[in-house]
Amino acid sequence: MMTRISRADFEPLLGQDFQVQTPGQPVQGWTLVEVTGSPSGAEAFDLLFTGPLHSPLGQGVVRLTGPNLSPLDLFAVPLGPDGQGMQYQIIFT
Repeated sequence: MMTRISRADFEPLLGQDFQVQTPGQPVQGWTLVEVTGSPSGAEAFDLLFTGPLHSPLGQGVVRLTGPNLSPLDLFAVPLGPDGQGMQYQIIFT
């Protein structure tokens, strides 16, 4: 049975590092920099991560592994570079 993922699962992990894997690419480190949306577990929310500028990943499914979380296969969209690195967004609906 699938467990519902909520914003509350990620809010304590702000500023934490996650490992991101995609087929054929080396593992990357992403930092969770923002969690936005409704605080309710049943509402949509999104996550904003910063990753390295070198070897940016394209849009697609990534395996995200973080502190106190089981690995999750999620759809990530690159938003472009900012002052810290490449930004990626993951949306939960």
